[in-house]
Amino acid sequence: GVHIRKQIYVCYADEDNVAVKPLIDHLFDQGHEILESLSAPGADEQQIFEIHKRNLCDCDAVILFANSGGAFWLKMQLSEIQRSAAWRKNGPIMAVAIYITPTGFNENQRPRTHYDVIEGSEPFNPAVLSAFITPLGSGDYE
Repeated sequence: GVHIRKQIYVCYADEDNVAVKPLIDHLFDQGHEILESLSAPGADEQQIFEIHKRNLCDCDAVILFANSGGAFWLKMQLSEIQRSAAWRKNGPIMAVAIYITPTGFNENQRPRTHYDVIEGSEPFNPAVLSAFITPLGSGDYE
């Protein structure tokens, strides 16, 4: 059958483009297609949002990389994930997780959410992702 790769949108704040790299590399090595924000120099807000919106429409799963984005950033992302159900042709996003790095939030700022929260570690440990990634699989379709 055709091997359909799962598309995972890894959403992170601009200033985390170095911190997020081990996570993205790991997901890619596991055989997933990675969607990322537009971070081209010279890109304007409209272009950045357009790619963000398309990523939310195209992905099978989202991982919000909560490191230096802060509480406002995270709330905005969660709100847009909610709204994306209306933009998507194939129903709501299959899986959403918030990957919180050790420096991401202190205890009293943690988001109260029913989405999966992945406790990140420093240095990156891929084992913490397995509970989220395994159900996604990378299915074969005949």
